Amino acid sequence: MRSVSYFIYSCVFSFLFFFVLVSCDFSTKNPSVADSPVVFEQLDSLAKPYDSFPKLAVFSKRTSEELVSFTDLKQFNQMINHLRNSNAYEQFEQFDTIASVLSLVENNLSEQLSTPQILSRIRLMNLQLSRLSSFDRQKRQQSLYNDTSTKLFNVYNSFILQLNEVHVVVSSEMMLLLENAVNRTKEIDKQFIQDSIVKAKDSIKKLK
Repeated sequence: MRSVSYFIYSCVFSFLFFFVLVSCDFSTKNPSVADSPVVFEQLDSLAKPYDSFPKLAVFSKRTSEELVSFTDLKQFNQMINHLRNSNAYEQFEQFDTIASVLSLVENNLSEQLSTPQILSRIRLMNLQLSRLSSFDRQKRQQSLYNDTSTKLFNVYNSFILQLNEVHVVVSSEMMLLLENAVNRTKEIDKQFIQDSIVKAKDSIKKLK
């Protein structure tokens, strides 16, 4: 009876020991995500542009007409579009220059365009440009870089839409003012005609 018990204990112990060994071996072959090495992208001047960036918004026809003389904004718009279609190697040459032009845009905004919504988007674009320019050019974490670039283009799209909305509102206000002016003119003309008729009747009575 004692030998049987000893045999059972030995089998249980052997099984547990084998289980521990297998578990240790499995854990060493399957490291956690946190322990896995970060993958960096080696920049290449011949690499293709990243295809998954959002499509860029465009100025409405009215906004383009209203801002035709705003050369800093036009230059900024062209540079962002060029950045969107450049590969990673080329992009690193552009961040500081784009940030400088964006500062000129902010400084030269008219009172009409200096709304909190537009100014906040300019500051957000500056923030993303600063983050992008701080990446190590030779050792760049691709996913994080692409996420930051995507945020920049999304904020840019929101910026363009805000500019379009401002000009729609201003145009609506101008149309309302024009309509009120026309109605006021009609009222003045109507009153003028009535006064003229009254004066003419008075003159006729005097002649009689």
